[in-house]
Amino acid sequence: MNQNVEPFVRPQTLISKASFDGLGSLPKMHFIPNAAIKPELLKTIGVRSVEDLFADVPAAVRTKGLNLPAGLSDMEAESYLRSLLRKNQSTARAPNFVGGTLKEHYVPPFVERLVFRQEFYTSYTAYQAEVAQGTLQAVFEYQSMAAELLDLEVVNASMYDASTALGEAGLMCYRETGRKTLLVPKHLAPEKRATLHNYVVGHGIKVVDYGYDPKTGASDVADATRKINEDTAGVLVENPNAFGVLEEHVPELAKAAHDKGALLVQGFDLSSLGLVTPPGQLGADIAIGDGTTLAFPLGGGGPQLGIFGTHERFARKMPGKLMGATRDADGNRAYCMTLQTREQHIRREKATSNICTNETLLAIALGAHLAALGPSGMRELAEANAYRAHRLHDLLKKETQWRPGFTGPFYNEFTVRGPVEGEKAYDRVGAGGVTPGYPAGRIDPVLKDSLVVCSTEVHSDDDHARLVAALKEVA
Repeated sequence: MNQNVEPFVRPQTLISKASFDGLGSLPKMHFIPNAAIKPELLKTIGVRSVEDLFADVPAAVRTKGLNLPAGLSDMEAESYLRSLLRKNQSTARAPNFVGGTLKEHYVPPFVERLVFRQEFYTSYTAYQAEVAQGTLQAVFEYQSMAAELLDLEVVNASMYDASTALGEAGLMCYRETGRKTLLVPKHLAPEKRATLHNYVVGHGIKVVDYGYDPKTGASDVADATRKINEDTAGVLVENPNAFGVLEEHVPELAKAAHDKGALLVQGFDLSSLGLVTPPGQLGADIAIGDGTTLAFPLGGGGPQLGIFGTHERFARKMPGKLMGATRDADGNRAYCMTLQTREQHIRREKATSNICTNETLLAIALGAHLAALGPSGMRELAEANAYRAHRLHDLLKKETQWRPGFTGPFYNEFTVRGPVEGEKAYDRVGAGGVTPGYPAGRIDPVLKDSLVVCSTEVHSDDDHARLVAALKEVA
């Protein structure tokens, strides 16, 4: 695999003006085409004025008007927005070594070309199977490939992101066991912790932490085992964890949970599954992760793809939509939504989840990428990720004052401790055009001198050299 390939960036159409200044004389476009028929509309609905529509809103709480600038034409608006976009920094020019849920990966151009076909790009949930066989089959293929990678029987389509998948996993553990305690790592990313709390707090579910080994960075299985009791609904473990460390004792944790009647939820890094033992073989009952950056290039927001897999015996308790294969009236293979009686459009407030819009487009994109990679491609991708991270790890150790934070094995992300606080390094190096990693003090305050650094297949040797130089300068 070529280690120096640049990530795909959609080309942008250039315009001659740097901003909308001086374009004020251009004709304006009218964006309210019903202005001429306003009297007729008001008469039809039985009011004399637009103000009458808001008569029930007390005058004291109404706004006196919005202080907004004059409207812009299409060309003015586009020019102005491009002037703002130019202030952003592209990862093609400024290497990004932040990992976590959204690690930067290369997405081949054919994936975007495929999913932007009109029949995929404009589709919604495939409630009418007779007119949506293409979408249904594409999502079914995604589910099948993801299930094979996870070594679990069922994968849905899909969650909003990895954090909401965690929240849904917590609720599923509660539905399955009737218990009200979830055991999670102390070393859990703050955004995941916050989302989990928001999902379960209304059900009276308590979230309890277990620790990690300060030497290896791995989860403290003994501490977790001591805290599992008859009220534990589920136990979460991430492999690799938030420090990048690969957990070598997931089967022991799974056994401890199962012995007390609890479920094991495992977080995973999708790209690692070309090398790392899948969750289903480690004893996981539920597997959660994110497939966003193997579907679309990394962006500053926008949709994400949460992956949620489980065993077939739990299928009726799982959230999200499921696409299944069946036979039509003529005996031909066909596709449909299945087990819909779990869902909100049928069961209303008794549904397993309130998720109503899934990430179909991203699921199809990921399915296309996985199909192109195949088993050998997944292994090659994982090997490239492991190589890039270990190379950078050794380079930082050799050429800078940043030292390994933990001794545990890692995949494409690792923790280093340095001569300055992680937050300061993050701010100062980031200002210089390189994002050096994630401040580990946000995960655990005792690690305020540490960074979690990620390197994937998109990072070249030159990118590594820039990070080394930037961290040397900070020190």
